[in-house]
Amino acid sequence: MGAKRGQMDFLRVILPAVDKFASTWLSQYDRHHDQNGTSVEPESSLLVVDETGDYDEAIGIVVLLLGWFFTEEGKRLSIQETNNVSKESLRKRLEWVQQSIPRANPSRTTMKRVNEYAIPGKSKIRRQRPTIKSDL
Repeated sequence: MGAKRGQMDFLRVILPAVDKFASTWLSQYDRHHDQNGTSVEPESSLLVVDETGDYDEAIGIVVLLLGWFFTEEGKRLSIQETNNVSKESLRKRLEWVQQSIPRANPSRTTMKRVNEYAIPGKSKIRRQRPTIKSDL
């Protein structure tokens, strides 16, 4: 498979699948309220693995998830909350990742595909969050 074909699959297949999985998975670990009405955020982790070891697409996926599900202060949003994603906010999330993993340097093309998918109006591919059923 050519590089261009791989990047288009990343945009059209992989990112939508990651979006659907992460939205569904994170909804299982959404905030709830304790007996005093205090918001409680349960502990949860999500591991992103890159089979090739070059970190390119994995870093793109992590940046995408951080952009959608975490505030500028690093606090996790509930699944019902939305985050205004912009090129600048995604760049900031990439900086977070690079502070933890200095060799994390996704290709320009990967970040372009992440921007296309994440930023409203940038792509014909529409982000559709799955409908989350809540017991609340």
